[in-house]
Amino acid sequence: MVAQMIDLQVIEIRDILEVKRIETVHDMVPQTILVRGKDMRNAHEVWINEIKSPSVVVTTATTLLAQVPDGAGMLRSVVVVSHRLTNEGRSRITFRLGDTTHAVSGITRLVQNFIKLLLQSPGSDAWNPTLGGGLLRVPGRLSSSQLNNNSMVADVQIGVERTAQQLMKIQASEPQLSTTERLLYARLLEAKFVPQEQALFCVIDVANQAMQSSVVNLET
Repeated sequence: MVAQMIDLQVIEIRDILEVKRIETVHDMVPQTILVRGKDMRNAHEVWINEIKSPSVVVTTATTLLAQVPDGAGMLRSVVVVSHRLTNEGRSRITFRLGDTTHAVSGITRLVQNFIKLLLQSPGSDAWNPTLGGGLLRVPGRLSSSQLNNNSMVADVQIGVERTAQQLMKIQASEPQLSTTERLLYARLLEAKFVPQEQALFCVIDVANQAMQSSVVNLET
């Protein structure tokens, strides 16, 4: 029997957009800044000095206006966030579990299917007990001192490699799948365990056969 992939619904995607220039808009109340970037069309949030702007208006494909929030003080940092993948080479995204659901496609669907399979524990699928990267098991083993940091990285690396192999095998039986949703490779870039939070943080580079890649920041 061939395992069927079910889309993991998007809860939160945080894709940091490139900012090239920031200008103060004079004689505008409330205080507002003009942000110029490579592509602002998918901008959803602007964070000024780590405080979310209460109002963001995309004015052109490369510019937007953002209200400076009360209490932000002197301008030190501006971060523009999109809630969708921009597919500009290497996107940085974060997944967090929640209640929001909607259909996805392209590299977003590929990344979500990969993460779903990576988190799945072997034995949880009665039809295919070997399926899954088993990443959710790692924090529990770390918290019980069964692994040191080097062993943890090796454990995560094995899980990423196993997941990539399994997903490629599944996709081989789906000839209609587009190149944007077909896995080319998945590479572990970083893995660390934070004992104070009992959380495992991983950074994984996932690429499709259309030569698009996303750097996934995953917390379990």
